Amino acid sequence: MTRWRSRLAASNGADIKLIGCYWPLLTYGIFSKASIANPQDLKGKVMAISSPGALPDLLARAVLEKNDIPSSEVRFAIMGSDADRFRAVMAGVVDAAAASTEFVPIAPAGVKLLVHAHDAVPNYVRLCLYASGKTITQRRDLLVRFLAAQMAGVRHALNNRDDAIRLAKEMTEAKVDDPRAAYIYDEVIRYAAVTPDMPIPMDKLAWMRELLTKTGNLTKPLDITKLTDDGPRAKALELAGK
Repeated sequence: MTRWRSRLAASNGADIKLIGCYWPLLTYGIFSKASIANPQDLKGKVMAISSPGALPDLLARAVLEKNDIPSSEVRFAIMGSDADRFRAVMAGVVDAAAASTEFVPIAPAGVKLLVHAHDAVPNYVRLCLYASGKTITQRRDLLVRFLAAQMAGVRHALNNRDDAIRLAKEMTEAKVDDPRAAYIYDEVIRYAAVTPDMPIPMDKLAWMRELLTKTGNLTKPLDITKLTDDGPRAKALELAGK
C-alpha cells in the first residue's frame, strides 16, 4: 500500500497489480481559518500541503478544480505532517491546509473544517494493496491467505470499537483523554470509509486516473483493467467466510 503517484506510475508498463482496496474513501479534509466562509474564498490564499503529488496536494488541487479555482491562484506551502499543517493554520502561518479529519475534535475556535473529502472528492480511493504478477502466480496460495487474514483483522477492528481505539492510542502513544482515535473511528463507521471486503472499485479508479493525469502524475493513459486482478481477493473472501 502506498501513494497513488508511485504505485500507478510504477504499474505503467510494469508487472504490478492492484488486488484490493480496504480504505476506498477519505477521512480527510481542508481546514481553514474561521474567516474563510467557503471554498471560493481560498482564491489568493496560502494553503499548506505536503510534497507535490502526495495525498494532501492531490486533495487540495481536486477541491480547487471542483470550485473552478486555478491552482495558480493559490499559494502552496509545503509542510511535513498533518499535525504540522494543522498547527500552521492554528498559528495563522497559512490560511488553509489539507489534513486528517482526526483534528476536528481538537480544533480551536479560530479553525474549522472547511471541506470534507467525503463531500468534495467521494471517488478518491485512499489505500489499496498491490502484488507483483510473480507473487500472484507463484505464491498465490500464500497471497490469498494473507488477504483473508487482512480481511479478518479489518472486520474485527470494525466490530470492536473499544479495542480498536485503545490499540490506536497505544500505537500512537496518545494520551488517555485524546479524542482523535475515537473521532476517526466513528467517522470511518459513519461513512463506511473502511471495508473488510477490499473491493476493486473500477469507477473510482477511473476517476483517480483522470485526477492523476490532470496533475501530471501520469503522463499517458492507463488501461485499468490491465492493472487489476480480482482473483486473489475473491478466493480470500471465500476463505474468510464472507
